[in-house]
Amino acid sequence: SNLNRLFDLKYKTINIVLNQKRRYFLSKLLFFAIIAVSILWFLRKFIQKDINKNNDSPSTKGEDMVCCDYCGLHLPRSESVIKDNKFFCSEEHYRLSSE
Repeated sequence: SNLNRLFDLKYKTINIVLNQKRRYFLSKLLFFAIIAVSILWFLRKFIQKDINKNNDSPSTKGEDMVCCDYCGLHLPRSESVIKDNKFFCSEEHYRLSSE
């Protein structure tokens, strides 16, 4: 009887200590997981801002629009074909306007 109580007490004590160690380990694991996720999130935001700065297309900066001399289509100046100081939407329209 005394031996059983002693065994039960020892088992409960070991179990309590193990549970405390598990909780401590899990709390540390959770803490470092939160830190890692936060660092990754901040890095992603920082890199995404860098990419967005480098990928600004001319049309988002307010590029001039020009009108095709042949068909009247409006398009950004950088996409137009410029011949004889006139703007065209394609080489084909330049060729057709020359005929």
